[in-house]
Formats: sequence, C-alpha cells, structure tokens
Amino acid sequence: MYAVYMSCMYTHIKQGTVQLQEAVQVRSSYAFVSALKACSHGECMSQGKILHSDIIRSGFEMDPYVANTLIDMYAKRSFLDDALSVFNGMNLPDLVSWNTIIAGYAQNGCGRYALQFFYLSFETSS
Repeated sequence: MYAVYMSCMYTHIKQGTVQLQEAVQVRSSYAFVSALKACSHGECMSQGKILHSDIIRSGFEMDPYVANTLIDMYAKRSFLDDALSVFNGMNLPDLVSWNTIIAGYAQNGCGRYALQFFYLSFETSS
C-alpha cells in the first residue's frame, strides 16, 4: 500500500496536479517523510526544497525520521552540501543518520569523505 501511495503521490507532484502544501495537509513526521521520499525520485527537487522550508516552519526539522529522509533526498539528487547541512543540524545523529550520509557520499563518488564519516561515526559513538 505504501508503494502505491508513493507512486501516486510522485505522479501527481510530477504532473503538477497536487501542490506539496496540499499533499501534506496533516502536519506529521509520517506525512513529511512520504512527501520527501516522493521528491527524492525524478524531477521534484524544487518541490523538495520548498517542502524542506515548510518542515522548518512547522518545527519538524529536528525529528530524526524527517531529518534522515532529508539527508537521503539531498544525497540522492547530489546536493551533498544540503545533506551535510541537515546532518550537522541534528542534535544527536543516530545510526541511520550516519549510514545515510556515508552512503550519500559514497554513491556520489566521494569515497574519501564517506570513509572519513565512517571513521568519525566510531569516534563519536564512544
């Protein structure tokens, strides 16, 4: 059911028939995460940035699920500076946060940075 929802949301966002403001009527971390995942695929990056602004205004930027999904969205679209900015803004990055930022750098051909974050994750966990 989730995959069908995501596919439907992505299709509507891509076609412009649904504004993200309408797609996320209910302000919850689950709604934001679903919309962000839809924005991480295809040509919806501008909508993703608008949604990020809405997340900040709504006070959900510190929610770990939302923050990790933001990192993933930015990394998938090669906006590594934005991904790092979200990561650095987290109070206490969890294992998912570390894995997401490491994978983002690795998948974008920045192996040296990925390894630096990998080693840093061990240093900060002790």
